[in-house]
Amino acid sequence: MKIQSEKDLIFKAIDSYDFYTNSQKKTLQVLLNLSEDYIARTTVNTLCELVKITKSMMYVNLSYLEKEGVLTKIDTKKRGLEYKINQEEIDKVKNLYTKKITMMSN
Repeated sequence: MKIQSEKDLIFKAIDSYDFYTNSQKKTLQVLLNLSEDYIARTTVNTLCELVKITKSMMYVNLSYLEKEGVLTKIDTKKRGLEYKINQEEIDKVKNLYTKKITMMSN
């Protein structure tokens, strides 16, 4: 039960994060949903279908999230994409959201 509430908190934090576009937020959330131990393995086509954006826009999103240190592309000889999601960066977003909620409730 706690795992699901933690995941919900992370998703709400990403939704409220002002420094990502809506499609970047959705991309990150989809990657988190597809990940196991913060490693997401998928294809660009799957991401595009789930986020409902074009391939070119998906590459822009992935590039931005890499530049921000949220994602690290894992070189793999396998077909598709594999990304390590930086848990520390996710925690920063979550902590900022928690502080914002606390301040708003006072």
